[in-house]
Amino acid sequence: MRNKGNQVDIARLNNTINGKPAPQEIKNDLFAGQQRDGGWSPFWAKNYSSLDATCYRLAQADQLGILASEDAIQKAIAFLIERQRTDGSWEEDKHFASNAPPWVQSGEIDSRLYLSANCGFWVAILAEVKTAADKTATYLQSNIDEHGKFQSFPHTHWLAISLWYRLGWKDPVKRVSSWLLAEIPGLPSSNLAWLLVAFETAGFPAHDPFVVLAAEHLAKSQQSDGHWVSGDGPEQDVHSTLEAIRALKYAGQLSKTH
Repeated sequence: MRNKGNQVDIARLNNTINGKPAPQEIKNDLFAGQQRDGGWSPFWAKNYSSLDATCYRLAQADQLGILASEDAIQKAIAFLIERQRTDGSWEEDKHFASNAPPWVQSGEIDSRLYLSANCGFWVAILAEVKTAADKTATYLQSNIDEHGKFQSFPHTHWLAISLWYRLGWKDPVKRVSSWLLAEIPGLPSSNLAWLLVAFETAGFPAHDPFVVLAAEHLAKSQQSDGHWVSGDGPEQDVHSTLEAIRALKYAGQLSKTH
């Protein structure tokens, strides 16, 4: 792991294992490129502030132990709230749709639900006032079908559950969890790790049966050389491995890995 990762990755590992927040130079590296509006550009659109790219940067900051009070974090949250739609949802700018990957395509319900769950989750975690997160929670709840499912990607479900849990909304947590629980055995390791990290951040207790089951499957998916495979390609294996380590430490199952 230390041989594969960059300095930011190593700092994430040190925070996870030793509880040591990132030093200032690592913060500077992470926040480099933040635009005036508070967002960050994605790989697919230079100089455009992307909702998805900004949420990813916030996730990295969280795993580095960077506090919500940091100016860069507060600017990012203000950016997300500014871009929220009146119905509580989020969507990338339609003018960049031709370059955007499938999971953030403007005008598509699956992308809108995913971005709404992701942005709403980070606003619920990091914003002092939860009004924007409450609006998103309502929007997402109105889009659950009779099976407890969204017309969207699997990660939309655990981000929405985490958002609702953080806000204390028990009914939609129960409805969507009943569907997602049955999906756990078929999820790739990178998804299991992401799910568990989101649950930890939202405040789920480590002894929750959902957490225990997901962690058991994640531990079993570790590769013989110690890493976890990312569903997004080998270049993301380090990221997935870092999330898996954090997830299993949270669940109390890190000692079961090799």
